[in-house]
Amino acid sequence: MSVVSVRYSSSRTLAVSLLAAFVAVGCAGSGSNASAPGSDASSPASSAATSGQNAGKAGTPNASAPDAGARRSTAELRAEQTPGFVRMQFDVLRLTALYDGRVDIDAKQLKNASANSIAQLLRQGKQPAKGAVQTSVNAFLLDDGKGNIVLVDTGSADTMGENAGHLHKALAASGYRAEDVTAILLTHLHPDHAGGLLKDGALAFPNAQVYAAKQEADFWLSESIAQAAPEANRVYFAGAVKAVTPYQASGRFHTFTSGKLPIEGFDAVALHGHTPGHTGFMVSSGSEKLLLWGDVVHSHTTQFANPAISLEFDNDLRMARAARIKVLRESARNGQWIAGAHMPFPGVGRVVTQGTGYRWVPLDFAQAMSAAEKRQP
Repeated sequence: MSVVSVRYSSSRTLAVSLLAAFVAVGCAGSGSNASAPGSDASSPASSAATSGQNAGKAGTPNASAPDAGARRSTAELRAEQTPGFVRMQFDVLRLTALYDGRVDIDAKQLKNASANSIAQLLRQGKQPAKGAVQTSVNAFLLDDGKGNIVLVDTGSADTMGENAGHLHKALAASGYRAEDVTAILLTHLHPDHAGGLLKDGALAFPNAQVYAAKQEADFWLSESIAQAAPEANRVYFAGAVKAVTPYQASGRFHTFTSGKLPIEGFDAVALHGHTPGHTGFMVSSGSEKLLLWGDVVHSHTTQFANPAISLEFDNDLRMARAARIKVLRESARNGQWIAGAHMPFPGVGRVVTQGTGYRWVPLDFAQAMSAAEKRQP
């Protein structure tokens, strides 16, 4: 796995490290190792010569070519991806973006705008105007170098199908263990954020203290509210209870209200609407600020251009819309970094104004490398 270290020049130096994620595995599987039995595997020239002699001779098998089964195996291997993570440094704080996978949103679930305008925005973003619109599921690990290793959201584990639930693979690939995590901050208790609290029914993060907004916990962990909910929605209440209960039993689940958290450098920011207690986390390190905004945006293709667009499954569409409009306006004005749970991986970037809406500017590693080169003595 290759490592590229760069530096980004802004108001303060932002050191960025890109640890290459999504690298196709098995790339070396078709070189000299594919030579025929008995040939000198250490001599590429020998294999090349044999291949050249046999080329163009009808009925003459190429001794260096793998059989059909081997070709299928190689193709299957290359179709897989390595676990995804991207690491960057904010002053003394290290951020690692972790790719849990992807989920699909039905385009019909996008509301508060005409179907034609939504379809046009989706087509402009090269996404299907009908049917499934893919969105990433990201989580974020923050390490202050002092023993505090904080995970914001936990991914989905086995709750969202086979295309998600890969956070632990990404975490291990990044060099961390689940046992290293000292605290978990949950933006909300939906399964793609809290489902990863458990692994095989046990604590997935045995040394972590878990925090969620009181308003969020009071809603999703309430038996009476669950019973009054539409039957189709009760699975979400049951999932939240299942994920949290083992941590409650071990005294590791805590609630908070907006404002200061018992973790140095982290503030809770109320972003209610998507869920009753949906919360973002503002992190300060040196002169840099980073807002981990959870599910403020699900469809970057449509909701930046028209922040009024909401999702059908927002608990309160009006509140969710107001929270999104406010945070987009503030983020564009102050230039703070954003880490979004459903932004295209790695989900880190900035917001700028564009016309009557906004535009997402993802972290640009080429620009960061160029800036770093200019700063070399």
